[in-house]
Amino acid sequence: MKSIGRLLFASLKPRVHRRVSVMNMTSITTELQIEQIDREVKKLLELKAQLEETVTTKHFVLKAPKGTRDYGPDKMAIREKVFDVVVGTFKRHGAETIDTPVFELKDTLTGKYGEDSKLIYDLKDQGGRTPSPAL
Repeated sequence: MKSIGRLLFASLKPRVHRRVSVMNMTSITTELQIEQIDREVKKLLELKAQLEETVTTKHFVLKAPKGTRDYGPDKMAIREKVFDVVVGTFKRHGAETIDTPVFELKDTLTGKYGEDSKLIYDLKDQGGRTPSPAL
C-alpha cells in the first residue's frame, strides 16, 4: 500500500506535492506526539502503582493531639442533644450566645495564664505574629 501511495505522491504536481508533504509532516508530528504522550502515561501509571503499593503496605494511624479527642457520629449526636438542652436553659434565663476565635495572640494568653504559659502551643502566622489556640 505504501508503494502505491509513493507512486501517486511522486506523480502529483509540485504544488500538490508541497501540500501533501506538509500533511505528512503533520501526521508524523502527531504520531510522535502520541508516542510521547503514551510514554508519559506509562510513567504516570507506574508511579501510581508504586504509590498504591506504598499506601497499602503502611498502616496509617490517626492520633488526636494530647488533650483532645475525636467524636464519632453516635457520640456527636449525644453531645448535640446535651448542648441543645444547656443552650436552651441558658437562653430561657436571658443568656446570649457569643462566638470567640479559636486562636489568640500569645501576648494575650501569657498575661492571662502566667506560669502556665509554658503549656501553650505556638504557631507562626504569615505576618510574623504568634497566635496560640485559645483553650
